[in-house]
Amino acid sequence: MWENFKWLWVTALKYKKTPYPRIRWGVGLCGVPLPFSALFSIGIVNVEFESGYIVESMSISAQEASAYSFVISLILLFIGGGLIFSELKSKTRYTSKLLIASLPRVSREFPENVLDPAEKEFCRESVVLGQSVSGDDEHIERQAQFYNAEFLVDILNRFVVQEDCKKLYIGGLARIPFLIAYGYMLKNLKCAIVYFDKFHRNSTWRLLDEEDIKIGIEFSETIEVQPSSSGDVGLAIGFSTQINRGQLPVHLREHTFIASSNQSTDRNLIKNQENLVRVSNEICKVIDKLSHKEGCKKIHLFLSVQSTLAIDIGRRYQEGTHKNWVIYNFSPDSDSYSWALELSRTGVKYVEVSN
Repeated sequence: MWENFKWLWVTALKYKKTPYPRIRWGVGLCGVPLPFSALFSIGIVNVEFESGYIVESMSISAQEASAYSFVISLILLFIGGGLIFSELKSKTRYTSKLLIASLPRVSREFPENVLDPAEKEFCRESVVLGQSVSGDDEHIERQAQFYNAEFLVDILNRFVVQEDCKKLYIGGLARIPFLIAYGYMLKNLKCAIVYFDKFHRNSTWRLLDEEDIKIGIEFSETIEVQPSSSGDVGLAIGFSTQINRGQLPVHLREHTFIASSNQSTDRNLIKNQENLVRVSNEICKVIDKLSHKEGCKKIHLFLSVQSTLAIDIGRRYQEGTHKNWVIYNFSPDSDSYSWALELSRTGVKYVEVSN
C-alpha cells in the first residue's frame, strides 16, 4: 500500500506540468490535503516564566484537527489518485510509435527523444516495420515480399493503431519506393499522425516543428506531357537533389513532367509538418491530373525527397482514382534508376529497370 502511494506521489510530481488535464487535476487534489490538514492541526504551547517577570506565563492553544479534516484529506487523495490513474491507463492505449527501418546499418531502435517527456509513459511499445538488412546486400526482391506479407496481414491496423489509437508517431529510413508503399498503409487512419525525420547534418531525429517557411513546388516546364504509346506518364520531383531528364529511363524522358522546390534543394528541406502536408497535397493534385489523361495506364514517379514527405505522398495513393504507381529508386553509382516498385491495391511488385 505504501509503495503504491509513493509511486503515485512521485508520478504526480514528475508530471505536474503535463498537458493532460486529469493528471493536472489529480496532482492539484493530492496536494491540497497537506496545507488543508495543517490549518486544523495546531498544537498547544504553554510557557511559564520565573517569578519577578512582568509576564508570568504565555500560552497558545487551538483545537486538535477534527476527524472531518482527516476524512476530507483522505477523500481528496483518493480522488486525485483516481484521476491520475485513469489518465495513465487511457493514454497507454491511445498513443502509438512506429519506425520504418530497412537500410543497411540503420538502427531499429525507436528514437525516444522525439517524444514529449510527459508523454513517454503514455505510449504503447514501439513497432518496427521493414526487413532488417545485414551487410550491404539489401535483397530488394525479398524486401518486397516481406512488405507484401505485412500488407496482407494488415499489420498496421492489427498491431499498431488498434483499439482506438488517437496519435501515431512515425518516421524512418528506407528506400523511397518502400517509404511510399508504407505510407499507403496509413491512408485510412483516423488518428493524428506526427512525423519525425533524421536530420543528416547532426544525425539526430527531430519532429517537424520548426517555422513554416512556405516551401512549395515550382513548375519550370510549360509543355504538357502526354502518355506514351504504352500508356506510361511520369512525374519527377526534386527537393533533396535536382533531377535531370538525362537520368530518366529513355522511354520515359519525353513523357515525364519535372518539378522542383521553389527554394534551394536540401536533404531535410521541409522542417514543418503543416508545410510538408501542403506540399504532399500539391504533388497529389499533379498526379490526379496525370491519371486522368487519356490513354494513361501507369504513373511513374521519380522522387528525390525526404523520408517523411515520401511517406505522406504514399498516404494519398487512391486505387480507385489513380492508375498504378511505379516508384523508382536512384542508384548514384550508375547515375540512373536501377529498379522500381509497382504499387497497387494488392501490394507491391518488384520491377527491373532497363535504360
